[in-house]
Amino acid sequence: MDWQKELDELRRREELASQLGGPERVKRQHDGGRLTILERVAKLADPGSFHEIGKIAGSARYDANNDLVAFTPSNFVFGRAEVDGRPVVIGGDDFTVRGGSADATIKGKHNQCERMAHDLRLPLIRLVEGSGGGGSVKTIETTGRANVPGVDGWEWVVQNMATIPRVALGLGSVAGLGAAHLAAAHYSVMVKNLSALFVAGPPVVERLGQKLSKNELGGWEIQLKAGAVDDAVDSEEEAFERARRFLSYFPSSIDDLPPRGPRGDDPQRRDPWLFEAIPHDPRKPYKMRRIVESVMDQGSFFEVAPLYGRSVITGYARLDGWPVALMASDPYFYGGAWPADTCQKVERFLDIAQTFHLPVVYLVDCPGFLIGLDAERLANAVAIRPQRPCHRLRDDRHWMLFAVSGREASPTHDRNPQHVEIVRRNVLVRERHLARAGITECVRERRQQRWSDARQRDHRALAAKPLQHGLTRVVVDGVDQERVGAAKPRRELR
Repeated sequence: MDWQKELDELRRREELASQLGGPERVKRQHDGGRLTILERVAKLADPGSFHEIGKIAGSARYDANNDLVAFTPSNFVFGRAEVDGRPVVIGGDDFTVRGGSADATIKGKHNQCERMAHDLRLPLIRLVEGSGGGGSVKTIETTGRANVPGVDGWEWVVQNMATIPRVALGLGSVAGLGAAHLAAAHYSVMVKNLSALFVAGPPVVERLGQKLSKNELGGWEIQLKAGAVDDAVDSEEEAFERARRFLSYFPSSIDDLPPRGPRGDDPQRRDPWLFEAIPHDPRKPYKMRRIVESVMDQGSFFEVAPLYGRSVITGYARLDGWPVALMASDPYFYGGAWPADTCQKVERFLDIAQTFHLPVVYLVDCPGFLIGLDAERLANAVAIRPQRPCHRLRDDRHWMLFAVSGREASPTHDRNPQHVEIVRRNVLVRERHLARAGITECVRERRQQRWSDARQRDHRALAAKPLQHGLTRVVVDGVDQERVGAAKPRRELR
């Protein structure tokens, strides 16, 4: 007796899962100019490298003899693959099954996708074409409640934003939880005239008296100018290529360093045009992007968010093959002055660079912050205040604290875990990066400036293990200052 019958049944169910929502819905997907999820994965991943996980997860119907009569696969597909020879995790919505709705999915697959990328320290590429997530009318009728505010599994999205590169491609109409996945990424792309992004779609908005098409409400131009999405392309294939190129500048996780790329450009190259690039007249603008192309390795500059915060050009490039995060002032917009949206763009960009250990190159021609009535209406004063420090070491008389917060760290501040998870975003402090975060330098300064006498030199600071929600407590004089959790001390700082 062998297991051939069971294996044949398993292969039959896998074949049923490969049919997605059925021939009619697949045809409708193609008629709309969109690929199916399996076709997208095949074009994105290296040939033959995709290993799907949970393929036969779905809903089934059996007859009286316990034989399978009908099978509908889950509307979320994920697995491990290679992109340009590099291991990644790919997950995507299947629009042919219940429109890719998160309310009709198997949530365990979404959560396992995020956890796998986190635990294996692999970049995650999300192919987004779905909606829902907060709970439909059907959800409320069957469970008696909605899914918000505690959306199951979102804590893994938050952790991944601070741990691995997260790329999201909007490949159709995206709303609800799908919109959140598209926004919660280090790099996001929409397809022009095919993708749309909104919190609620045109039928819901029409109830407010605003009759708009998908593109009028949440088309690529609106979302790029609003800063919700980083880029827009003409086709799905081009979106896949942008995702590959973006990842080439980044390490697989915060535990690694960015990989060195091709070194085809001579480091001793000189471009005579640079001597005349900047005009003598200070009121005359000039083309900064051409300067960037001349200074960086030729052909290596990859711009992000070109239509948002346009006073500063941001992107990734290479110098002698080494990836760098590049900022450059653009005098064509406000003479290079920073309005509120530019401040927010720079903050996010530097946060990503710091998280993934990318050196920052800044070509500066900035006269300051934008002033005037329009600037005040845009809340410039709010935009330039310190926000969300990444690895700030607060050094007071009797305590030190690593904090990830939208406000200054203090022992008296609220320790609501939900608040911490929301504001921590890209800044999970891991044990092996404590020294890089500035502890050593801070302690050296304290020795020189504040621990000059013998009594003060006896003070000791014990750095605690980083907690799950992103805080590291430091204990001074053996006294734990409102410590969160029960983490044990990891090292002693003298």
